[in-house]
Amino acid sequence: MSLAWNTRLLLSPYVGGGPIEAVPVEFHFLSHRELYDSTIRSADRHHSSAGEWAVYGDHHWYTVAVITRPVYAIPQELCLSFDCFHKTEKIGSSVMAGPPIDEVAFEFGALLSVLVREPLLPVGTRRIDGKPIRFEDRYGAIRRSRHPGAVPAAGINSVELRAIIAGLPSAKEADANAILAASRLYHAGLSLSTYDISAAYFTLVSAIECVSGHHLEQKSFEFDGLEKFKSVAEVINKISSLVGDAALIAQLKCELLRAENFVWQKFRDFIEEFLPDEFWQPDELHPNGLGLPTIERSALRRFLREAYSARSAFAHTGAPFPLHVEIGVSDRIDVRAMLEALALVGSSTRFVPPFVWFERLTHLVLREYLVRVIAPGRAEDRAMHG
Repeated sequence: MSLAWNTRLLLSPYVGGGPIEAVPVEFHFLSHRELYDSTIRSADRHHSSAGEWAVYGDHHWYTVAVITRPVYAIPQELCLSFDCFHKTEKIGSSVMAGPPIDEVAFEFGALLSVLVREPLLPVGTRRIDGKPIRFEDRYGAIRRSRHPGAVPAAGINSVELRAIIAGLPSAKEADANAILAASRLYHAGLSLSTYDISAAYFTLVSAIECVSGHHLEQKSFEFDGLEKFKSVAEVINKISSLVGDAALIAQLKCELLRAENFVWQKFRDFIEEFLPDEFWQPDELHPNGLGLPTIERSALRRFLREAYSARSAFAHTGAPFPLHVEIGVSDRIDVRAMLEALALVGSSTRFVPPFVWFERLTHLVLREYLVRVIAPGRAEDRAMHG
């Protein structure tokens, strides 16, 4: 992963007794949510002298300046500046050399998108080694529908962000790879949400699977406690009474367990491990709710199952997610989705949680993983000081 690789060199400026060659670069993003550095200013955007900073820094470490004026105009144009080191890669018989600017910037943008719940749109490199650069528009101006209602500004804790990024090169490579891949999937899910809600929801589920499968790779499960094997267990019990060979029955259960990946169980257990209590407080983006029945904490596992089943139906049969899951995504609501949602009110019928509910869950779970696994020092500080 290029972000971890570049950060490792930023933290170790000398190799072999000499300076490492690096070039200062500037890369631009667009944000449809106002961003600010919460360590140097408050959310009162109109009375702050530090509004030009989304992530305060010295421009050598990853620094994000707001270049839009006024700074709270939407979309904000953001300038990411950092020192990017030269990298040499051999691909087949060819050798490629140069700073991997796009790769580092994309991964940084995806990671920041997880923290602020807004998919930052890459505009491209604008300055290399102090010289202005203008590439052809490779990314296109993707237009996103605005959130319904006024969207509060998002504060970025630059101290925590630095700890997370600095933790990437020292973390286990597999941990860093998993969370950066999940960040890209989360970014993709948000970007798709106003165009294809089923694909967007599927992508968010995949983001969690990406980390849960890795984090719980070695977790074992007991055969007799699994719902999946309930019907099989009845058959095995009948066979056991006929053959009376306990060792053979135990071997059969072990073989069945070995052939199972337990993706749903790991998905569920990972969320239950990393979902913070904050999730059960009102959502700042949707403080008045969505007009759908409230999902209680005690029913979390049941509704996670509904979301995962909808993901499986979409992946394996092409069945789209229910229409009501798009409520809250934008200010344009399909009448059919509203009618479907009204039918759920007052009903005890299980339903697939809305996209924005699952998006917030994904955001909080990935953020918690970043702090506890990638930047454990921050987790300790948080535990001590609240």
